Amino acid sequence: MALAGGFNMDLGTLLKRHQPEGAAAGGEGRAAEDADDCLAAVEGALKARDIQSVLNILLKMACQHAQLLRDMAASEWISVATPTETDIVKVGKDTGRQYAQVAAIQAATTDLGPPHLYIARGAFRSLSESAEIQQKEAASHQLVHTFYTKYVSGANAMELGLMIRHFRLRKCNNEEYTRIQFAISDGLAIPKVGTGKGVSMSKLEIEQAVVNFLVAVGGRMKLGAAPQGHLEQLAQKLLDKGKKTDKGDKKR
Repeated sequence: MALAGGFNMDLGTLLKRHQPEGAAAGGEGRAAEDADDCLAAVEGALKARDIQSVLNILLKMACQHAQLLRDMAASEWISVATPTETDIVKVGKDTGRQYAQVAAIQAATTDLGPPHLYIARGAFRSLSESAEIQQKEAASHQLVHTFYTKYVSGANAMELGLMIRHFRLRKCNNEEYTRIQFAISDGLAIPKVGTGKGVSMSKLEIEQAVVNFLVAVGGRMKLGAAPQGHLEQLAQKLLDKGKKTDKGDKKR
């Protein structure tokens, strides 16, 4: 059937003439609603993509900083994976627990100092008193024994902090081992007892003696940066997951 008016009328006029009454208004309303929904969906997708991009940047920064810290720690601290059942590890853990108990008492924290000083003192006491190490590493034992009895055992927190820069125990992935990380202050120079020649008990000598002890009881010196920690691994997994998702979107 021919449409009235034929080609002399534009399509808009024809549509208005032949559509049911009220349909035009309804159609326009639905079209507007559909457009708004579409726009909202696009905005939501863009916002979600922007948020994901920001999160990816933050995750990358966190992983880069963690890698940098692990590299710096490897260059500053000596690290030895030591059997967890050795005396030095047990003493270090006991000292850490005791420190936590004291630190929980607010009135006792004023002059307490950081925990690594107490752990270091306990560790050096353990090395100094160890008969096993004395038999296996006699020369090194004499040096550390002198260092502990003359300078470490009676030092206050400030004095000990000037000699011991770092001393901590950390978990290994293998629970049979505990990572001992330590560093003696760079400027440490103590006259050796009984030499009469002013020869120094140096940072290098003490650190080497401690490493000799730990290796003698089954420890393994760790060279290079430590592996990724648990949180760094989680961040890396999220980044890798995001890369796979992006590749899938591009293929579509």
